[in-house]
Amino acid sequence: MRFHIHLTFHDFAGSDAVAARVYRKAEMLARFDVTHCRVVVEGLAEQASHPLRVRLEIEVPGGEILISRDASNVDAAVDAAFDAARLRLRERAQRGPAHGHSPRD
Repeated sequence: MRFHIHLTFHDFAGSDAVAARVYRKAEMLARFDVTHCRVVVEGLAEQASHPLRVRLEIEVPGGEILISRDASNVDAAVDAAFDAARLRLRERAQRGPAHGHSPRD
């Protein structure tokens, strides 16, 4: 089952390559019960040790999973965020959705 993916770039010059990576990673979540995935790739202050952040807002029946990961490059930030999302979704699937809203990460 496919779900809606919404990608936004904020204070970061996105590219087709970054968008393709995000969509490819998001599609890997399709085996879980995801209904919507909002992805924000944002640039942080240049003096920050990790100047990029990827935030995921993943809607699932009965709740939402929120993930935020910072990194020094966009590929690392995207990979870290989606790795964390996959882990959280796997844990949720194992314990069942009856446990309610997942905490923020």
